[in-house]
Amino acid sequence: MRLSFSDAAAPPRRDAPRSGVLVLVAAGLAAGLTQAALVLQVNAAPVRRADAIVLVNSASDRYGDYQRYIEPYLKHLGVPRTVLDIASTPVPSNLGDYALIVVGHKRLDVSNALLSTGEQNLIVSAVSGGAGLVNFDNDLANGLSPRYAWVQSIFGFGYSGNTGAGNIAAQTSTARGAYIIASMPPWGIGL
Repeated sequence: MRLSFSDAAAPPRRDAPRSGVLVLVAAGLAAGLTQAALVLQVNAAPVRRADAIVLVNSASDRYGDYQRYIEPYLKHLGVPRTVLDIASTPVPSNLGDYALIVVGHKRLDVSNALLSTGEQNLIVSAVSGGAGLVNFDNDLANGLSPRYAWVQSIFGFGYSGNTGAGNIAAQTSTARGAYIIASMPPWGIGL
């Protein structure tokens, strides 16, 4: 007797998760059988790394912000990390294996010359697959045009021109979550 099981809910990954084969041999499993073999194939869940990958761009005019402000905190908090300079190294295809993706500084790729469409899709897929994302790049738009397709795919921001701090309007969706739930009145919290 040969039985095969697989987890139909989890799509196969390109990095081919390891699978193990468990063989159980039982004597007299059913009446009239002197020997039977049961083969059970188990597809293991993909293994997620426990470290972070930090995306930086050494050619950016704001690269020093990572070294000056972000890296000391990551060191102090003991965050295990791999620093990837997108100016010299492409985003790895196993990006989704990292527990956390950190965009390390402002103006990561404002010219859209370094992160290809495929690499941006890797970021979106990784976050959709459960990887965390911390983005220290707050230069997300050029006027009313978004700079990064991957930010739009993940967060769905909209740009409507200059607004004052007391005039913030947030469009929320249960599919994306409510990131801003209220705006502060211009005079502050009535203390």
